[in-house]
Amino acid sequence: MKLIKIYDETCDICAMLAGYDKKISEDFGFSFNQISVEELASGNSTLRDYIIPVYVTPNEGMIDLPIYLLVTEQEEIQASGIIQTVEELNNLINSWRTWESFQNV
Repeated sequence: MKLIKIYDETCDICAMLAGYDKKISEDFGFSFNQISVEELASGNSTLRDYIIPVYVTPNEGMIDLPIYLLVTEQEEIQASGIIQTVEELNNLINSWRTWESFQNV
């Protein structure tokens, strides 16, 4: 499983969570990757195709950051959210883990 962070250099919350997110990812045994919003916008990808309709405000082009995604090694998005605190990031991962545990029953 991978934890992916979509961020912008000017985002204060992105900077505040920097380091904590990588540690949390490691604590859960996930790999960690960061993608700038500019990098995301510049190419075509499944990730971009998911982010735009879900997180970009229609007709305004605005996006709240950071966005965290849980993605399988096969690039399947399992969970995502706009995260403002370390607690919210832990909640996103724990919610997914709870959901996943019921999938294998």
